[in-house]
Amino acid sequence: MQTVAYLRVSKTNQDLDAQRLSIVNYSKFKKITINKWIEVKISATKKEQDRMIGELYKLNKGDIILIAEISRLARSINQLTTIVKDLTDKGITIVFIKEQLELSNSKMNITNKIVLYTFGILAEVARDLHSMRVKEGLQKNTSRKKKKRVFNKLMGKGLEIQGYLELGLSKRKIAKRLNVTINTLDTYLKYFYENELNNNLDVTLK
Repeated sequence: MQTVAYLRVSKTNQDLDAQRLSIVNYSKFKKITINKWIEVKISATKKEQDRMIGELYKLNKGDIILIAEISRLARSINQLTTIVKDLTDKGITIVFIKEQLELSNSKMNITNKIVLYTFGILAEVARDLHSMRVKEGLQKNTSRKKKKRVFNKLMGKGLEIQGYLELGLSKRKIAKRLNVTINTLDTYLKYFYENELNNNLDVTLK
């Protein structure tokens, strides 16, 4: 019988220290000797062979796998339940330390299945929300940069725009001529009247 610790982070620049500490503390408390450490730095979206899940399938009946938390083993609830069932059917015990959940062939009763499914769903939802926030942040950042570039195109053209307005050109035509939206034009004009116009007048008067 051997005990294996499985650790995984999604990116190469992330460290495994928190997971390692959790597993070490648990093994000391339970007086378990860890025979092998499997450390992986790759997203859970990658194939099982890349996440070294195959190493877990090589274990034998009576072996124990220690994992800091459920989300480290699989990304989706389907992945999680499949891997757990395959391993426990072989007589391997899996311990999820954070969730205080120990699963084995003899302990895969309805209660533990519900607990596993619940924690798995929570982990999946948390990851999806995090991914959504990251994407939204990137989109907002890209949008801000784009608006800034367009806004910068108008810098120094305040008097030119003012001249077009005095000639009776509509803002729609001016925006089209300058290849910007009307909203961007209005935003720039507000900035121009509050900041640049006085500076330009000072220069003219001098």
